[in-house]
Amino acid sequence: MIGKFLRFKFSIRNYYILLSIFIVGLFVYATKINSLQPIIIFLAFAITGVIGETFISFWWQMFFGQRFWVYNTETLYHKYTSILNFIPWGVGGYIYLIIAKQINIEFQFASLYILFFLLYPVLIIFQKLIFNFFKPSHHFKFHSVNLLNLFIFYLPILLIISLATVLHGWGILILFLEFGIVATTTEYLFGKACQSIISKKLWTYTYLPFDQGHFTPLSFIFFAFGGFYFLMVAQYLGFF
Repeated sequence: MIGKFLRFKFSIRNYYILLSIFIVGLFVYATKINSLQPIIIFLAFAITGVIGETFISFWWQMFFGQRFWVYNTETLYHKYTSILNFIPWGVGGYIYLIIAKQINIEFQFASLYILFFLLYPVLIIFQKLIFNFFKPSHHFKFHSVNLLNLFIFYLPILLIISLATVLHGWGILILFLEFGIVATTTEYLFGKACQSIISKKLWTYTYLPFDQGHFTPLSFIFFAFGGFYFLMVAQYLGFF
C-alpha cells in the first residue's frame, strides 16, 4: 500500500494534510473573486452533509437491526458520522452543484422546498407509524435486505422523486441518476484513497458490502436524493 510504503500513517494531522488541497483551492478561489461567498457555501455544505448522513443513519436504524454504515475514527452520535467528514461534505456539495449546472432544468424551488422539506418528513412519520402498526412484535426490525423491505424503506424518497419528476419533467430523474452515479463513485474513490495514502479505513458499510465494506449499492439512492438538498441549500444562499 502507498501509505505503508511512505510510512504516512494515519493521524488527524496527516488526514488534514491530505485534504488541504481542497481548502487551499477554496481560499484561492474566494480571493480571486474577492468574495466570502464560496467559503460560506462550503461551510453550509459541510454542516448539511454531516447532519444529513446522521439523519439517514438514524432513519435506517428505525427499520433495520444494524447501522447502515459505521464510522471508525473520531466518531459522533453512535458512530453515525465523524468530525472528519466536514471537509469531504463541503467538497461533495460543490460536486453536486457542478453536476446540477450541467443540466438544463428550470427549477421551481418553491415546490421543491415543499416536497423535500415538508412532504418528505411527513412521509417518514407515516412510514414509521404504519411499520409500527403492522410489525409482528414490539422490538421487530429487519435484519437482512430484500426487494420488499428495501422498497418499503425507500418509498418516501421514491414518491418525492416521482412527484418532482411529474412537476418538473424528466430532467429531475436524469439529475437524480447523475447525482447518484457521481457521488457513489466519488465516495468510494475517496475511501480507497484514504486507506491507501494514510493507511486508515474511515467507514464500513454493513448491508450488501463490497470491497471490505468500502461500498454498497444501497447507498446510491441516498446520494442521489441528497444532491437535491445541497442544491436547495445553494439556492437559498444565492449561489445557484
